[in-house]
Amino acid sequence: MAAGGEETRHHRRDIQGLRAVAVTLVVLYHCGLPVPGGFVGVDVFFVVSGHVICAMLLRELAATGRIRLRTFYARRARRLLPALAVVSAATIAATTLLFSPLDGSMSAVGYASAAASLLCANGYFFRFAGSYFQPHAESNPLLHLWTLSIEEQFYLLFPAALGAVWLIARRRRPQRPATAVLITALALAGVASLGLAVCLTYGWVPRAVGVPALTDPEVVRRLAFYAPVTRAWEFLAGAAVAVATAGGRAPRRAVRTLLAWTGTVLLAAAAFGIDADDPFPGLLAAVPVAAALCLLVAGSAPGPAAPTAWLSARPAVALGDLSYSWYLWHWPVIVIAGTCLPDLPGVRPLAALASLVPAVLAYRLVELPIHRPDRRRKSPLTAAATVRLAVVCLLLPAAAGLGVAVATRHGWFRPDIAAVRAITAPAHIDLTAGCAQQLPLGDPARRPCTWPTPGSRGTALLIGDSNAGHLAEPAIAAGRAAGLDVQIATMGGCPLLSQVRYLSEPCRRFAEGSLRAIAEHDPPYGAVIVSNASYGYLNGSAAPLLLPDAPGDAHGSARQREIAAWSTDLARTVATIAPRSPVIVIGAVPQHRDLPGCLRPRLLSTPSPDCGHLRPDEVRRLRDDIVAAERAVAASAGAQYLDLGERLCTAGGGCSAFVDGALVYRDGAHLSVSGAMLYQQPLRDALTRTRSSP
Repeated sequence: MAAGGEETRHHRRDIQGLRAVAVTLVVLYHCGLPVPGGFVGVDVFFVVSGHVICAMLLRELAATGRIRLRTFYARRARRLLPALAVVSAATIAATTLLFSPLDGSMSAVGYASAAASLLCANGYFFRFAGSYFQPHAESNPLLHLWTLSIEEQFYLLFPAALGAVWLIARRRRPQRPATAVLITALALAGVASLGLAVCLTYGWVPRAVGVPALTDPEVVRRLAFYAPVTRAWEFLAGAAVAVATAGGRAPRRAVRTLLAWTGTVLLAAAAFGIDADDPFPGLLAAVPVAAALCLLVAGSAPGPAAPTAWLSARPAVALGDLSYSWYLWHWPVIVIAGTCLPDLPGVRPLAALASLVPAVLAYRLVELPIHRPDRRRKSPLTAAATVRLAVVCLLLPAAAGLGVAVATRHGWFRPDIAAVRAITAPAHIDLTAGCAQQLPLGDPARRPCTWPTPGSRGTALLIGDSNAGHLAEPAIAAGRAAGLDVQIATMGGCPLLSQVRYLSEPCRRFAEGSLRAIAEHDPPYGAVIVSNASYGYLNGSAAPLLLPDAPGDAHGSARQREIAAWSTDLARTVATIAPRSPVIVIGAVPQHRDLPGCLRPRLLSTPSPDCGHLRPDEVRRLRDDIVAAERAVAASAGAQYLDLGERLCTAGGGCSAFVDGALVYRDGAHLSVSGAMLYQQPLRDALTRTRSSP
């Protein structure tokens, strides 16, 4: 990711080795290997970039007394843009040929390519992709380019700011070095950036700020992750070390040895001690940043200590030279391989190794000829040629990405594809109205999300995860028909259950806070509709997490224990609500793998066999026991139970994503807006029955 070594006169081998460590950590994390904090390699890259760029600019200031911004930007353009354009174009081509035009991933790649070419990929992913660690975001093969956009934004602003501070310092004290002023300015800006990052990461945002979006903890944490201003302190920390060690100033060897080992221990602690569930960046980012600073200072003079000497070894330096290219290529190859070969064992590590091939080719055929010309040439490119190259590298991927996104949005101008997209594209109203949040029901900052009914006799609450959200439209229509206002509160990926063990801390806050708000609501709700994707949780990787202790033995009891734990949590939930409000429990819809993509796996393909259909044996194995357990809980607690599968499953035992030949799903786990309306009448009947309940 970070730029490779600059002019060879100032080439530090240990810095290239540190880049090798950083990119290896990132790749290992993306491979799914047991390096839970491997993503901190990005923070190491940021520190190294700040150090290298600042050191280069300081040399220019010392030699000429000014910074030639045009030369700097031309050098950055030659260094970064051609390689980025090549990987963007290759990824667009591969996804167009290999991805389904129906599942949204193709258009997401197009928009991401355009955003990366315009130096704002971090803004795009903040706005449209959700958290960096969510599966939805991780399905985009250009997700990793958010880091490159942050670097480019730093490069745009930092040289002018550094030159201005240096000029002010020299004018005020022309006979003294500007070192103290530069370090003070970097420290003040860095502390402000770090303070903002900490406040946003931990949600310490005053309600008086007046920006509604900043009341949502998930949005605030996402802003801390993607915003350049909250990452600036990492670059500035590296820059401060460059200022402090400029002109050969470095600690004694014994101190550098201690720093080298300290940095090594801190980096290992960050890589293996931090994981995606921790609040990040916040204070935790200080661990990899401190590690990188220690290693940079340790290598700032000849005779480095052992860890720094290892970073200077030839293999580490060679991988460091390749780090930018490998960083660009590894993630697209991993995602594309995982999409095309999902059942191949070890597909991610194998894809990461395979990505070295295009990385090496791009490095030798694109990076070296443009950024590091042959010694016989005095300059890699003329100024005019550099401008033309930059324009081509920026505009072509942007135009190609937008073209693919527009074509996908219009079903590639094919009626069959457009017809399916017309069903799957519309988002449910819980998403468009902002009702899907991590804030619990009753939090003053949560939107009320209430749809009134004239002459209402009360309020029906629809609450749960995204499977509640996909029932929003029929619930509103049913509520109005039954004479009830309808309120909606959802949080994707978080079942509304009173649990012993929650899937995440935000989920715990949502569930516990919402159940407390329901119990305290005055007047009591006329009905509470609880809908959770039990099918997905109990048939997925989250199932063992639902247990309050270890899973069962190897003789098949694990599933029974998981369903029993879910049933116990559901019973506890209904018991919390039922004393004051009638409860309607909604059984989850059957889920279909790869829908809607399997309807058109690739642009030039035919539908996959059995797409959108579950065989009777699959239904018996994956669904029947869940429905029976939930139905029993509802019956014993005096709640109504509505099984959505009754409209989707046949008497023969199979289930389908089609009703009367028409697709009724938005994706593999959620009904479409039109498909959900099939349940308006069943929901109305259930709400009407609450009027006669004792």
